[in-house]
Amino acid sequence: VANNTRLWIYCGNGQPNELGGGDVPATFLEGLTIRTNRTFRDNYLAAGGKNGVFNFPDNGTHNWAYWGRELQAMKPDLQRVLGATPTQGG
Repeated sequence: VANNTRLWIYCGNGQPNELGGGDVPATFLEGLTIRTNRTFRDNYLAAGGKNGVFNFPDNGTHNWAYWGRELQAMKPDLQRVLGATPTQGG
């Protein structure tokens, strides 16, 4: 919080959807992970944090399809923060 570092926090809840992930052996860990990430968010905001993006969708597992989708959504913001030139088409 003190140095205003940009944060991107994404965590699914262990419920697969059309992107898959129902075959992940440790989906039970998602419940613990999302609770921990929500607690972190709450503490970050309570401490005055204003430079974080927190995304906790209604579904998602430890699966590249979800991570890839989230990285694409974050890409413009990542490029802006890193000073990179946005790319067209992907």
